[in-house]
Amino acid sequence: MKEFSPQTLTNILVLATKAKKSTDERGDLFDQVEAEVILKMKAMALPDLLNLLWSVQEIKRGSAYFYQKLEEEIMSRLRSAKDDEMQLLIECFAPENDDGEGGVKAFSEKFIELFLRVVREKKERFSLKTLVHLIWCFSRSPVLSQNPDIVELMQDLRDYPRLRESFGTMLQKS
Repeated sequence: MKEFSPQTLTNILVLATKAKKSTDERGDLFDQVEAEVILKMKAMALPDLLNLLWSVQEIKRGSAYFYQKLEEEIMSRLRSAKDDEMQLLIECFAPENDDGEGGVKAFSEKFIELFLRVVREKKERFSLKTLVHLIWCFSRSPVLSQNPDIVELMQDLRDYPRLRESFGTMLQKS
């Protein structure tokens, strides 16, 4: 397993776990490699951690300890997140087909607070597309659109001059 890249590893985990039909007392591939994946997290770059997060949410797997360690590693890198990384993280918060088990419920309150603080503090460096994507993802989620901290952030973004000034230009292009 040491010779696989993080992206290859997460793709294998998704495919192997999704393809498993029968029950096996040894568990599936995810059960067998979860501990080693936790150890590899420290060496993973933020895009790899986000791919891993998306993957485990897709297959609905991972122990509480797994999510805790994954969250810690993402938090330690969150302030340096680029636009595409923030957009993927936003998708993990508010998945399109949220069944109530994944999405925001997979994250601690501490993580959500840090995420919202990073968006507020760094909104100048994020593209307008990322900010609009954030608003769209948060507003489509019944769970997120009821969170007072997220509602406050969305109201701040609604009144954010850079966004307000750009809406006219965005509408003209579409």
